[in-house]
Amino acid sequence: NDLTQQWTYKVPGSLASVSPSKGQVDTLVTITGTNLFGHGPDLASVKLANVTATIVSKNKTVVVVRAGASGASSADEVLLVSTSGAEVKAASSFQYVAVGVVSSVSPATGHLGTKVTIGGSDLLSG
Repeated sequence: NDLTQQWTYKVPGSLASVSPSKGQVDTLVTITGTNLFGHGPDLASVKLANVTATIVSKNKTVVVVRAGASGASSADEVLLVSTSGAEVKAASSFQYVAVGVVSSVSPATGHLGTKVTIGGSDLLSG
């Protein structure tokens, strides 16, 4: 029995883009590439900067996830794991940013055309 005919090497999947590349909890992130299931039958999990994300939609070339909660602020890898165990990943592809905090709104009331000033920290979040 010739075992060389029993196993076939498959080219690994690859990530082409992660958009946006920065975000916070609940950010919808679109991941594109080729063979994102790593030639497996389905996608088991996705991590953004070592934090598990919720899979919203998926196919072998586009995966959309919702970012999980994180306190990290450095860029780290995006990791997709297939139900077969195959991994597709890209280093330094997603970074969590601080959640904005609104501390003031002035004026408190107004009408159409009223200019409103919003104060706080991390309002642009990256």
